[in-house]
Amino acid sequence: MALPPAPTAIRRAGALGALVAMVVFTWMITAGSFDLFARQHRAADFHEAQARSFLEGGWAVEPGVLGIEAFEIGDEEHTYFGIVPTLLRLPAVAVAGDELDGRLTQVSMLLAVGIGLAALSTTSWTIRWARLGDQPLRRSDLAVAALVPFLGGTSAIVSFLASRPWVYHEAILWGAALSLGAFAALTRFLLGAGSRSLVVASALALGALHSRA
Repeated sequence: MALPPAPTAIRRAGALGALVAMVVFTWMITAGSFDLFARQHRAADFHEAQARSFLEGGWAVEPGVLGIEAFEIGDEEHTYFGIVPTLLRLPAVAVAGDELDGRLTQVSMLLAVGIGLAALSTTSWTIRWARLGDQPLRRSDLAVAALVPFLGGTSAIVSFLASRPWVYHEAILWGAALSLGAFAALTRFLLGAGSRSLVVASALALGALHSRA
């Protein structure tokens, strides 16, 4: 039997659980202000600097931005952080220049959490279907669909990462989110979802390695 998409009721329950978790995450990462674009002054502008370098056709970051995290090649300073968060910033940096330096880390971290919770919800439904097939939905199924992303998004690890919006925590969140996405796609492939799921799993795994190995 082919793996079906999650029913609407399951998707809605998962979205509700994820939404509540993301509100909690936003409250924590903004220290209660809910201002996702507040400027951060420490280790939050590395990716914007890297994005400007990419747009200018180079890799080296302007001197002084990376501080002790820079490694030198000749007279140039380079970063060892993965390029996925940098690539996501390219449109904003292309339009706004340096106006958003240090202001995008919180948004990036929230986006990573959302992707990770969507992956958890997908895996939750996949496991349910693998065990119970097309049996009618029960209230407990809806409860689990809501609780899985809620508990994942409010876990001790995610809450700790929300305590400080800087590139170190951002890298971990993106590595985790894309790894969870790869696992979700691979699980679907193993249960007969088709080769497209394997391609998605491979692409997400590559993205995870270029976020946080």
